[in-house]
Amino acid sequence: MFALNILKSFKQFSKLHFINLLVEDPKYAYCWTKMLQLESHDIPEFVRQLGNQYEPEANEFIQSMKKRLITPVDSVETCTIFGKEYKLLMITTPKGLKDFLQKYFIDSKPDILGIDSEAYKFKLSLFQLATKDWCCIIDIFLLSPYLSTSDWTLVFQHIFDPTIIRIGFAFHADFNFIQIAFPHICDEILKEDNRKVICLSTLSKAILDDSEAKNVVFSKLTDNNMTTKSNISLSNVSKAILDIKLNKDQQSSDWNWRPLSYEQKIYAVTDAIVVILIKEKIETDLKNAFGDEKTLKIMEKGNICFGQKQKKELKIKRGNKMTTNESNISIEVDVVNEQEN
Repeated sequence: MFALNILKSFKQFSKLHFINLLVEDPKYAYCWTKMLQLESHDIPEFVRQLGNQYEPEANEFIQSMKKRLITPVDSVETCTIFGKEYKLLMITTPKGLKDFLQKYFIDSKPDILGIDSEAYKFKLSLFQLATKDWCCIIDIFLLSPYLSTSDWTLVFQHIFDPTIIRIGFAFHADFNFIQIAFPHICDEILKEDNRKVICLSTLSKAILDDSEAKNVVFSKLTDNNMTTKSNISLSNVSKAILDIKLNKDQQSSDWNWRPLSYEQKIYAVTDAIVVILIKEKIETDLKNAFGDEKTLKIMEKGNICFGQKQKKELKIKRGNKMTTNESNISIEVDVVNEQEN
């Protein structure tokens, strides 16, 4: 059980607080006390008074938990997405993260990077990266108990290196999830203009406002799904530009449950991969129609950085409400607006 890894990383006070929360279920409290191997002088009084009456149950509980215990393991596998093979890296340990950054961002550095994130109950769980050759899932949920503020600062400095072209979709939402999880990252790094992201939803709106560009980029549009800016979604853009229908079956899954299923991993990295393909197709079509100079001006309209005013791009499940306050941001929503459907 992945929760056990988190509990074991807590300081002694937090472990005691957890045990005290179980006061109404003495047997369960006793089992967890044994599982967490608390020193005798730290065991809460109500547990001490139980003596050894639940010892057999505790031993059975421990054995059951050990069978279910998930040890974070970094992995590398090959996956095929849109007919192309990618190296898929799963990063769940501090050492794995350090090695990944060294190999893919220090020894060499990507020119272009697709970025996406997954959150559960508004808390950042995964951060996905993709290039033309590899894709990666950084498991924020499993890594966070073991990394310091300065560790995460270094991670995001590499990902948001000014020399890398980053691409996302509805990325104001991702910025907000990062702000909730790592407020110092936003204040210290992500407000800088050179840490920008090409946000394809923002770019698509700009193109829809330009009749000439719209006729070029969305020339194959055969339905009304994207005739208005309010209907922009990653699924619609992918279908209109690449004729690729995205599978969104895993969108509302529990992103804090471990281990992640293969379907969840593929879903997570697919959105980071497809934004690269969409950006390249848009850019190619614009250059063929208008040349480099006008294409550059149009593409620049998709650039965003943290702190810019956004319009209804939060990836929020229907029926939930979140209020985020930041010097330039004040948002309160309770429906899905321009979600990555």
